[in-house]
Amino acid sequence: MKYLLFIFWLGVMTMGIHAQNTERSKKQDERVPAKLQTDQIQKISEITILPQSSISYFLMNTIEYPENSVAKMEEGQVVVKFIIEPDGAIRDIKVINSVSEAIDEQVINGVEKTSGKWLPAYENGKPVESEHKLYITFDIMNNLPLNEQSIDHFTKGMKLIYQAELYEKENPINNNKKVKKLNRQYKKALFHFDEAAKYQAEEGSIFYWQSYAYQKLGDMQRMEEKLKEYQATL
Repeated sequence: MKYLLFIFWLGVMTMGIHAQNTERSKKQDERVPAKLQTDQIQKISEITILPQSSISYFLMNTIEYPENSVAKMEEGQVVVKFIIEPDGAIRDIKVINSVSEAIDEQVINGVEKTSGKWLPAYENGKPVESEHKLYITFDIMNNLPLNEQSIDHFTKGMKLIYQAELYEKENPINNNKKVKKLNRQYKKALFHFDEAAKYQAEEGSIFYWQSYAYQKLGDMQRMEEKLKEYQATL
């Protein structure tokens, strides 16, 4: 079953796509049309998105939960950002929080087809370029809630960080064996933080510990990137 939920909040459109985790949900002929769940209109910073507009209906009926992704239990929140040009066209679409290649592709393909349908921001009465973010949640019904999955991975990552720091204190002498073990621990921690971010996008605490893990691994460029993302949440 394809089930779409549009929520308009602070000028950012959040769309949830849910899939029933049963064999029946995989049959195309048993999917039901998307349903508009709100008639709210939000106007923030002179960017207006109308729930009843063609762009909303188009996205609801275009973006689907890939059947293979449902079978693989791939869930999470895709975040894309792009530029809205003065004529309503969009460009520079970039995934800034990925769930999987198949799901990301669904989102990008759907968003690309909306070019020309957006209402631009205005400055001094004239349309101007503006940056916009779109949050799209892919959630399998009856599965563990996404926030709980995020907490689970975050907790595992923190446990690995603690174990690595404890090992480092108890073994002050640096040698190749110690360095390799610590790197393995921090890489495992980073994996869990990345998974946590997949289920709960743009969470400041996740950014912070991703930055910390990259610092420990000696990747200063990635450390700085995550630190900036963390600071942006403060």
